Amino acid sequence: MKIWKLEQLKQQPKVDEMVLAKAEEILKVLNVHYGDDRLVTDLGGYILLDIEEIHTFINQHSTLIPEYIESFEGRDSNQYVEVLFMLSSDDHVVLYLLKETLDQDYPALVKQYEALEGGE
Repeated sequence: MKIWKLEQLKQQPKVDEMVLAKAEEILKVLNVHYGDDRLVTDLGGYILLDIEEIHTFINQHSTLIPEYIESFEGRDSNQYVEVLFMLSSDDHVVLYLLKETLDQDYPALVKQYEALEGGE
């Protein structure tokens, strides 16, 4: 599910509280700049939390390199990452997933980011 409204985010079951808090911050910023009544097809972007949707997104946009990858610890003590992709200058996609999943399933993506952006 593409999440672009705060109401949608609050309906997500079994998501770590820290992930939800970071995602809420992103949505609030997008809403300030692009409006909270926007559609997913409008400018601004959206968030992905579901691993299958994340996998599909990464496969469909295999040439994209993240603008940033930020690690953080969840309230459940797991290591997560926030990954920002820019589809255009006004279309952002932010992914939240376990750091272990990113490292294991998408090592090429991490290496490209580190090589081009001087990432972590």
